[in-house]
Amino acid sequence: MRKEFRKTRAFAAKLGLCIGLAALFSCQKSDVESSRPNVINGVKESGFPAVGSLLTQSWFSRQHQCTATLIKPQWLLTAAHCVKNGVDKLVFAIGPEAKRGNTYSIERAIQHPRYYPNPVGSLYDIALVKLAQGVPSSVAEPILYSREAIEPLLGDDVLYLGYGSTSGESAILGLGIKRKVTLPISRIDDVTYSTSFEDKGLCTGDSGGPGLVQVAGELNIVGVTSASLGCQGGTCNICSNGTKHTRVDRFYDWIAAEVGDTFEPCSSDKSRCACDAACTAMGNCDDAVCAENTCFDMISCMFDECGDTEDGSCATACIDDGSIEARNKLMVLVDCWGSKCRAVPGSDNERHCLQTQCSDQWNFCSNN
Repeated sequence: MRKEFRKTRAFAAKLGLCIGLAALFSCQKSDVESSRPNVINGVKESGFPAVGSLLTQSWFSRQHQCTATLIKPQWLLTAAHCVKNGVDKLVFAIGPEAKRGNTYSIERAIQHPRYYPNPVGSLYDIALVKLAQGVPSSVAEPILYSREAIEPLLGDDVLYLGYGSTSGESAILGLGIKRKVTLPISRIDDVTYSTSFEDKGLCTGDSGGPGLVQVAGELNIVGVTSASLGCQGGTCNICSNGTKHTRVDRFYDWIAAEVGDTFEPCSSDKSRCACDAACTAMGNCDDAVCAENTCFDMISCMFDECGDTEDGSCATACIDDGSIEARNKLMVLVDCWGSKCRAVPGSDNERHCLQTQCSDQWNFCSNN
């Protein structure tokens, strides 16, 4: 059955202090700050050799940046924001300590075509990295990427690995050491899912790392760590309010097409996609083309339905139903909001500020 693209979606509890556009943009850290989500209160891990570190390497130093997982001898799966600045200075290191691991040169990276380096694009925060040479099976066996829908896993534990720091107060404490932590899936959305922070979790340093479960007796990647979530107690804490992950099942066909794996193209059954137009020439479904909400639909959803939220999940869901053109219009309004209305308290006041101080951008968004 095809998915129904709703005009608006609201589901966040009205408890926190992040309001309107602020719920999405000011209460999530920037790509640079959130590009290193890390394992807090996890345990050191010397196994899982397919899970390694993307690090910058020079003649005098190595610095861990993100986590990535070997899915084929020459291909890695990671987050798109981990490679948004290119891969010229990156290498892939295998081992329990990133700085002491065996390194492999990187040939190129492929970000998902819907990814944009801003909160609007974080819905498609997934990328592939091709190594210059394949990793021998004697060093690491690739891990399968899952095509199974994750809805049955809601509430179940998922294993996460990463090389991030061990404290939200320090970006370097424990950085570069592989650790693992088990967290339950707390919510599932269209192309992402979330885990909560309960005295343990992910934070600065683990972006791109895998969420692993057993499927039919084999280890599978079901998620890619993407970003920390939202506000808590009126402040923006990148560690203590949970983590957003990109669903791998939603991108299975895209991954398979890019790495040369066999899959059933949607041309043989377009009902697998949200609409016929979503079936691409590569044979995978790009359901984003089916979204029809306008820029004004998204703004109305954020102000009228999200209200006061704990994090940016509700606002993200409003944008999830917006067309690509509408999202681009929204970013024009967001740029003005950032310079003129970011500090305005209260959703009604924030809306008034946008309508008066950003009237041209507001009208551009409202013009469908």
